[in-house]
Amino acid sequence: MKSLLNKINLSTKFMVLGIISLLLFALPTALFVNESSQKVQAKQVELKAIPVEKKLLKLLNLIQRHRAESAIAVTQGNPAYPPRIALRDQINVLADEIRKDIVAESPEAHPLQQLDKVNQQWQALQNQIDSRSLTAPESLVSHAALIRSLLDFNIDVLDFYGLSLDPDLDTSQLITAALFHLPELTETLGQIRASGTSLLAKKDGISETDNARMEFQIGNGEKALQLFDVGMKKYLGGNEEIRNLFGRKTEGAVQGAAQALSTAREIFITHSRPAMAPTEYVAIFTEAINNFTVLGNGMSDELSQQLTKQISAQRSAQITLLAVLIFSALLGITLTVFIIRSITGPVNEAARIAQEVATGDLTSRIAVTGSNEMSALLQSLMKMSEHLSSLVNDIKNNAVTIATSSEEIASGNSDLSSRTEEQAASLAQTAASMEQLASIIQQNADNTRHAASMAGSATSAALLGGEAMESVLASMHKISNSAGQIEEIIAVIDGIAFQTNILALNAAVEAARAGEHGKGFAVVASEVRALAQRSAVAAKEIKELIENSVSDAQSGIKMAENAGDKVKQSVSAIEQTSMLINEVSASSAEQSSGVSQINIAVSQMDQVTQQNAGLVQQSASSADDLAERAARLRQLVAVFKTQ
Repeated sequence: MKSLLNKINLSTKFMVLGIISLLLFALPTALFVNESSQKVQAKQVELKAIPVEKKLLKLLNLIQRHRAESAIAVTQGNPAYPPRIALRDQINVLADEIRKDIVAESPEAHPLQQLDKVNQQWQALQNQIDSRSLTAPESLVSHAALIRSLLDFNIDVLDFYGLSLDPDLDTSQLITAALFHLPELTETLGQIRASGTSLLAKKDGISETDNARMEFQIGNGEKALQLFDVGMKKYLGGNEEIRNLFGRKTEGAVQGAAQALSTAREIFITHSRPAMAPTEYVAIFTEAINNFTVLGNGMSDELSQQLTKQISAQRSAQITLLAVLIFSALLGITLTVFIIRSITGPVNEAARIAQEVATGDLTSRIAVTGSNEMSALLQSLMKMSEHLSSLVNDIKNNAVTIATSSEEIASGNSDLSSRTEEQAASLAQTAASMEQLASIIQQNADNTRHAASMAGSATSAALLGGEAMESVLASMHKISNSAGQIEEIIAVIDGIAFQTNILALNAAVEAARAGEHGKGFAVVASEVRALAQRSAVAAKEIKELIENSVSDAQSGIKMAENAGDKVKQSVSAIEQTSMLINEVSASSAEQSSGVSQINIAVSQMDQVTQQNAGLVQQSASSADDLAERAARLRQLVAVFKTQ
């Protein structure tokens, strides 16, 4: 499953989720629509029952009236009593219409069986009345059985059309009141009407048994009227609209029925009212029953309107739900498309930027809008690209700087190497000169010692002293000249030390520019500088010694000149000359020792200079390697485009 999902792109995944969501919403909607359609069909079937029920209530009223008129006809022995005959014809026509309505709905409807039973009872009753085989009480009983069968037929009709199973409370209460209780009440009133009419039409008077039977029926009528009144008040109390429609009609019908029952009670029970004509008595109860019939018809019309409203409401709910479903589907599809684009677009942009960065192109720039996760991703990618671009630029610039510095260091090392070599050559020449100077000073010391040995025989060699002093004077001049040459050599050594120090400072500066790569060369430059300083100190010491030697030589020259002048004047000055020669001999020994030290120092400087030359060569090699690495770094970062 995971591998399959990994092969599906985001658009397809979101479309699948959208379809699943639509199905999850459409399934309960379809169930609701189906259930609502079933309710609509049931309400439509119930609505078809209203005309049938209105005809059935009319039929019940006609049969009840027929019962009263038949009582008169049977009592008078006149089956062709015109009011009865008119009612009979109306009943036959209405019964045929009811049958046709039910057959049109379903030819095999189960209420037809009960209707056939009612028709059989009706035809049998007609035959009995026409044949004058019925008494008035038997007519009442037959009519009561017929009406009971008709009421049972009414229940079957209510069950067949689904009115007895209506789920709505208001509708169910209205059906119960209009189609159950009201027919039962009118039947009770009809029995009282028929029984009273029969008794009033009797020729032999009313017996106590008749009065007791009437009292029982009137009591049932009063109870039925009371129950109906309580039920209607309860029903009307919960619905103001229904109360406004049927409140006054109900009160009027109840009052009319109560007055009719009161009249019957006064006639048959309390005897507070004299007997009246049967037709008048029938008229009183007929009016009361007709009021309930009118009320029942109005309630049936209201029931029809309520069913129509319920059907319309169900259809409106279906249409509304379907419209909401369609709108939600369209909205969901639109939102899904926009959501997919809002996610896949930034993802594709992020992939494109990542691909360009992978190829080394850091110049891509996009305008990021919004504050969601995708915007944060793009902003992070742009920051990464910008930082990477800045870093690569810095690397490029540093690579160029390193390359330039490496070239400068290499050039400086090359120059330093050549200068160091020149310094080494000069030091070698200086060492040779110092060796020659040491030889000369040693020779001067030997000559001085020889002059000291001959000073004892100065008396015998007085004549030759002038020549010897001239020779000494010449030698001293040579020493002075040699001392001057040594001063020049020392000046050269001092210049070399100063130049070496400058070169060491330059090398330290270049090493500092090279950073990590110039640490080794900085150490070398520091050692070179230290050696240059030591060379300068040694040169200074040599210079001081040479200056002392020159000063001593110059003093010797003056003294030799004075001795030469005085040799000719006095032999006695030979002793002083011998002393001076001894001093010159000591000075020459000191000069010889100082020159030996200078020779050693110069030799050390030569060694150090040779070492410096090796270090400079090593530094030059490191600088060349650094330059090569810098060039390689420049080649590596050259693949990135930052501008």
